[in-house]
Amino acid sequence: MADRNTVRLFVSCDMPEEVRRIIINFQQALKTAALCQAAYVDPSHAHVTLAFLGDVESDDVATIDEALRAIKARTGMARLSSIDWFEHEGEIRIVFINVVC
Repeated sequence: MADRNTVRLFVSCDMPEEVRRIIINFQQALKTAALCQAAYVDPSHAHVTLAFLGDVESDDVATIDEALRAIKARTGMARLSSIDWFEHEGEIRIVFINVVC
């Protein structure tokens, strides 16, 4: 568990608006079907997680940010794959869509 001197970090990238619309429709379907009691993320905050860094010392955040900003990424193709979830004590807590590159 994180303490006051750490932050939970992950590396992510934005997604095309077309994909965001698919996620909005998926969220609506989950809500309508009442398949799980979940707090739904505002679709404007949806992203593609590339790496989970975990709990990182606060003093290291600027160095990590600088290193990530120096990366020159190429544009590539990706597709939405399967739907999966994380459970906690038998309850679905996080639903996510896998992306294949």
